[in-house]
Amino acid sequence: MSRKGRDILYLTYDGITEPLGQSQILSYVKGLARIHGWKIDILSFEKNISTPLKTQFKSELERLNIRWIAKRFTTSPPVVSTLYDMLKMYITGINLFKTNEYKIIHARSLMPAYVGLKLKEKFGAKLIFDMRGFWADQRIESGVWNGNNPAYRYLYKITKRIERELLSYSDHIVVLTHKAKQIIEQWQEDNYISGNSAISVIPCCAVPDDIPLSTPENKKNFRKRFNLPEHAYIIGHIGSFIPWYLFEEMIVFFKELKRKRSDAHLLIAIKNINDNAIKFFKDRLDESDYTLTSVSAQESKLLIATLDAGLVFVQQTFSSAGASPTKLAELLFAGVPVIATDIGDIRYILNATGGGIVISDFSREALSQAIDLLLSQNWNPQQIRERAIPLLNTKKGIDVYNAIYKDLLKMDGFT
Repeated sequence: MSRKGRDILYLTYDGITEPLGQSQILSYVKGLARIHGWKIDILSFEKNISTPLKTQFKSELERLNIRWIAKRFTTSPPVVSTLYDMLKMYITGINLFKTNEYKIIHARSLMPAYVGLKLKEKFGAKLIFDMRGFWADQRIESGVWNGNNPAYRYLYKITKRIERELLSYSDHIVVLTHKAKQIIEQWQEDNYISGNSAISVIPCCAVPDDIPLSTPENKKNFRKRFNLPEHAYIIGHIGSFIPWYLFEEMIVFFKELKRKRSDAHLLIAIKNINDNAIKFFKDRLDESDYTLTSVSAQESKLLIATLDAGLVFVQQTFSSAGASPTKLAELLFAGVPVIATDIGDIRYILNATGGGIVISDFSREALSQAIDLLLSQNWNPQQIRERAIPLLNTKKGIDVYNAIYKDLLKMDGFT
């Protein structure tokens, strides 16, 4: 059986038809193929994908010489369904290797990377562990896994062991923040992990041209389009309604802002509005003080331009050192000042761009100071955007991935 000379096998458990997959996977993969000529095969797991949508995506990718192998995401039962899908990923990977001479396996997140490690051991390809963050710790700290449950404690122990193995035996590690890189380098120094793999930092990026600047004209037009109060001072969270975000603290911040700006309005735009989200805000705020809405990924980029300030309130825990909020780049590209908790590299990014304020605690005094600074600053949207582009442009991420690919091929004697 002849084998084709494909360069990269990209493994992801996230679907590329989902908004996250389109912005944080496809934007890079398309750039790597279009700009640098890499021949990439993507193996992904998709939820509820229609045949027309699958055909559309496949056609678009084939024009860039990207092949897409889509598997169905198994939703239940918990844990078992994930293990079943990882087995499918492994078997599919073996079959793909039988007909393709992949030089590099690029695996996104922990479980696909473990599959990638087993494929590396079997076929000898180089492995990139695109870590994304401290996955097991985040699940415990956010409450997704109940740390008091013996089964979840055991699951945590197993996944941390897998993480340690991947950090030891991957050929290159990609993390989202410099803080995460420092933690892993310390683990290498302390021999908590073996090996000395190179580590690169690629934060969650965005495409600047996709984000309109928050000018007075755009604010007026988009507020009208989304039925938001035209003359209000609007702050907002655009993302998900999950425990990882500090919604109680957002309410506290908003109420303190309302004391100083009577025209303040809170915008919460999330992917799927459920009964819990409706009840949460209804129980805590007057109906006229907030807007709870659901918008598409494309609409959310326009909605950002309606804001006077964006909120990035994330739990401050061990795992948050490795966190890079996906909306941060979009907010800064829109020139919207950001109020954020001190996670990942946010403090450095906001200082470098002049694009916001970091909150270290939620005492009334600290919130009052932050709000006074927010309201007194003469924010310059164009300047924020221009300073953010060199740090968070998808093109920069594409260039870093390209350099990693080239370095790994040099290690194997390819040019």
